[in-house]
Amino acid sequence: MSSSSPSIPLSWVVETQAESSSPSIPLSQLRQPVTPDFEVNEFDSEGSDPPTPTPLGRRKNTIPSGPVEGHHPIPPSNLTQPQTTILAIADPEAAQSPLSNHDWSSPIKGRDVCRTTIADHNKAATIAATTHASVVKQIEEMVSERAEAARHAAFDQALGCLSENKLSVSDLLLYISDPQYKQGMICWESLFIKKSVVEQVLNFWVSGSSNSATGSKTVHDWAVKYVSGVVNKEACKITASQTFQTRNTTIDAVLFLKNDLTQIGEYLSRAFATTAQQILQCTATCLLKKDRVIASALAQLLGEFSQANNSFKKINLVYFYASGAQRQAIAVLSHLGITKAYSILTAKGPQASHKSTRATHPPSLATTLQTVARHEAQGPLPTTTTSNLSLHPSAPPTT
Repeated sequence: MSSSSPSIPLSWVVETQAESSSPSIPLSQLRQPVTPDFEVNEFDSEGSDPPTPTPLGRRKNTIPSGPVEGHHPIPPSNLTQPQTTILAIADPEAAQSPLSNHDWSSPIKGRDVCRTTIADHNKAATIAATTHASVVKQIEEMVSERAEAARHAAFDQALGCLSENKLSVSDLLLYISDPQYKQGMICWESLFIKKSVVEQVLNFWVSGSSNSATGSKTVHDWAVKYVSGVVNKEACKITASQTFQTRNTTIDAVLFLKNDLTQIGEYLSRAFATTAQQILQCTATCLLKKDRVIASALAQLLGEFSQANNSFKKINLVYFYASGAQRQAIAVLSHLGITKAYSILTAKGPQASHKSTRATHPPSLATTLQTVARHEAQGPLPTTTTSNLSLHPSAPPTT
């Protein structure tokens, strides 16, 4: 219990403390009145605060040690009660608001008016935040629309300038693309520095929905022609290397041992018909077979590109003939482009001034081993195997 509560009668406090401190003394024997150790004065008209009373537990000699005769307790009506000045709040609504910041942060929200005020405050804050976000979004959209309109106006002005000078967009593209005008830096910074823009423009040109049928066909034909030119350039390069030619090559065991489709495929191109998914899903045997098929197709195509690239077809012709294939079967394979014609076997070769080293019949195994040993003595040869007649060169021939 606080000692600063002025509404509690002082006699009751004395009796309560006497009962708790000296329970052996009857209450009827307590005759001596207790005088407070502070003076209770009337407050002045200016509303000054009363002095703070001393706690009852610190008073001395407030409770007599024995009965006191000739004295009576002071009636409560004779005790002057401390007066408290209450300052009235001028605003009635402010009287219902929280008295301090603790009322807002406390788990107990206070009275209904306080809870309503807090809810209204939160609602107003939410509405303000939503309104602010909406206004910011509208401003951004407005700025974007104005910027886009300004860009369109600038483009229209540029096109109008070209039209006034009797020029077109094609003339402008040729001007910045032709090396003789030395506008390479502008062409790079304005167009090719952004790869996605170039791809998007080409997609628009080749698309039937974004471009006319004639324009789309023009771009498509150009792309096919360009790819054909690249392939033709590669074929010419391989033909010039004389890798698959037999014009100045002796047909012997070494030529047959070099006929390894796997190495031919690695030399020409490994990734022509192989995707990443096939590489991950196919086994080693499957990939080896795929490489052989690709190499066979490339060798046939090179043979059709130039009749000089006939080593692959001649080797197949000799192999099928030595295996017992009939003339009609060889003729069918020749029509498919797999072998040369059967007449190549029976044709008479050119007359040579010196003794020809061309074999007239298939060599024996001993002769083949002697030929390989002779070539090894002349220079390093790749490892050979006579079981499958395959040759694994250490490096592909240079082109």
